[in-house]
Amino acid sequence: MITYRFEDDLYSATWKGSTMALPYPTTRTNPFTGRKVYISPARQNRGAPKTVRALHPEVHPEKGDVFADPESRGEVPVLKYVDSETDEWRLMVLPNLYPSLSHAFDEIPSPVEGGEFLEGYRTEVGIGFQDLLIWDYPTYTFADFSLGEAWLTLRALAERANDILEQDPSICHFSIFQNYGSQAGETIPHPHIQMYATQHVPLEVAHRMDRVTSYYLLTTGRDQEEAEHLAQSMNLGYKPHGKFLTEDLCASARKHKQVVYENGSWQVSCPFTPEVDYEMQILPRYLPVSDQGIFLREMRGEEVLAQLADALVVAMRCLRLALDDPPYNILFRLPAIGIYDIPVPWYIDVRPAINYAPFGHKQISGDDIVSVDPVDAATLLRRYAPSQISTVVSLGSLDDVAGLKRVV
Repeated sequence: MITYRFEDDLYSATWKGSTMALPYPTTRTNPFTGRKVYISPARQNRGAPKTVRALHPEVHPEKGDVFADPESRGEVPVLKYVDSETDEWRLMVLPNLYPSLSHAFDEIPSPVEGGEFLEGYRTEVGIGFQDLLIWDYPTYTFADFSLGEAWLTLRALAERANDILEQDPSICHFSIFQNYGSQAGETIPHPHIQMYATQHVPLEVAHRMDRVTSYYLLTTGRDQEEAEHLAQSMNLGYKPHGKFLTEDLCASARKHKQVVYENGSWQVSCPFTPEVDYEMQILPRYLPVSDQGIFLREMRGEEVLAQLADALVVAMRCLRLALDDPPYNILFRLPAIGIYDIPVPWYIDVRPAINYAPFGHKQISGDDIVSVDPVDAATLLRRYAPSQISTVVSLGSLDDVAGLKRVV
C-alpha cells in the first residue's frame, strides 16, 4: 500500500518502507494546440533512462553512401551550391526518389475514378513536391555546422521554397523538418533535411494558425462579447495589449527562467507546455512581416537569417552536450500561405526523442505527458550555451561559405 503526505509544493510517497519527496504533477494548456500537457516529475523514478544516445542506420554494404555523389547515380539536383574555385558540389537539393508527392504525376487524371469511398471523400493523385537537402559531409548536422554553413542551409531552404512557389502558385504549405537518429525516424545515415510542399493546408497547421491569429485578434481590443465568445470557443486566455502569442511567450520564458539562449532576433527557450522532455522552441523576438509574396522573408535576408542560424546551432550544441547526443526532430512550424491578412509568426521546435511514447492515452486524447519540468530542462541546457547576448551572433562570421556559388 502506498501512503502519501503533502507539504508545500511537494508530496511524499511511501511504499515498502521507501519514501520519495516529489513535486506535485500539474496540467497545463498548450497555447498553440489547446491540448493538455501533464508534467509529472515523479515519472523520472520509473527506472527509464534519463537520456538515450542516437542510433543511426548503417551504410548499405553494396550501395554505400547514396548521397556521396548523387549525380553520378543519375539524380538531378533542383538546387546546387559549388565551390567557386574547384566546382565541386557542397550543398544540394534533390527530389525524393520515393516520393509521396510529385509533379511527375501531373498527367494522371485526378480525382481517381471510382476512388470515392464515402460521399464527398475522394481519392486524389499525390501532386506536390518532396525534396531533400544534403551537404557533402557524411555526418554533419546543425550541431557541427559553422555559422556560415547553418546560414547557407537555411537560405537554400528559402530559395527552394520560393522556386517552388514560382513553379506552382497553388502550393499553400511547406513542411520542413530533420530527423536525427533511428529513434526519431532517420532512415538514411547521411544527414538530410526534408521539405514537403502541398496544395492543401494540413489540419494541424490550420488549427495552430487559427489559435495564433485568434490570440492576436483577441489582444487588439475587439468587442467584449465577441472576444469572450472567441476565447471560450478556442480555449484561449488573453488580455487586450495588441501583441502576438510569440511575443508573450518570449516574455514569459524570461520571467520563469526558461530561456536557454537568445540573440537580437531569436530566443531559444524550453516551453511552459512541452510536448516532450527537454523540448526547445526557437521563437522570433521581432514582429512578423506581412509579406506573403516572398515566403520565409526572414530567411532571404542576412542579419535575421544569421541570427536564426546562430540560435539553431547553439540550441543543437546545447542539446548534444547536455544529453549526450540524443535523437531528435527539428520541426519548422510554418504558416500556410495566403490564408490570413494579418502576419503570422513562425518558429522552430526542437524535440528530443527521449522516453517519448506516443501510445495509449496520447493516442486516444492527443494530450502530452512529460516528466521533466521545463525550468529544470532550461537550467541544464543553459549550462552549455554562450553568455546571453542581445546583439547579433556568437559564432563568428559567414566567411567560410563566401566562396560558394549557386549553379542550379
